[in-house]
Amino acid sequence: MRMHLPAGTPEIRTIDWLDHLPSTSNGNPRYDVHFTDGTVARTQSDAMCAVGIGNPEFRDVPLAVWLSRAGRITHLMRADKYEENKPTRVIFRRWYRQCDGTGIIALFPGDDAGRGMVQSFEHIGQHGPADLAGVIRRTKPAAEAEYADLMRELESEPYRYNLRVIKRSPH
Repeated sequence: MRMHLPAGTPEIRTIDWLDHLPSTSNGNPRYDVHFTDGTVARTQSDAMCAVGIGNPEFRDVPLAVWLSRAGRITHLMRADKYEENKPTRVIFRRWYRQCDGTGIIALFPGDDAGRGMVQSFEHIGQHGPADLAGVIRRTKPAAEAEYADLMRELESEPYRYNLRVIKRSPH
């Protein structure tokens, strides 16, 4: 089952030990979390993760840890669960000319299809390799209303993607 993930990219760390701090004014636990890489981070006040961080499921396993700008732990989950639910970056583009394609194409810049190509998806043709730069030259950005049907298809059975729409290739 897919779950909602917080924004941003987590750091993968393993807890070494916890230092229990005085509870918040709301009675919620707080911790200084010592990781095996020697770093220490404090749980954010009244963050839900502080309630469960002492559970055995988080011991001796890699965790996906989200930190605030101030370096406080805001969310965490087992890294294996994060990988199962990790968002897939997608760029939606609309073909300029009918001879190039019909409608909207989804490009997955993080999914290598070999020989310098990336994975792509269209209603007709489904999955296939695509030259990212070449497709970008022959298309224009698709509006949300234009790609909504294709996005719905990708997020439903049998694909079940957890998509994060980006406007530009990170390369």
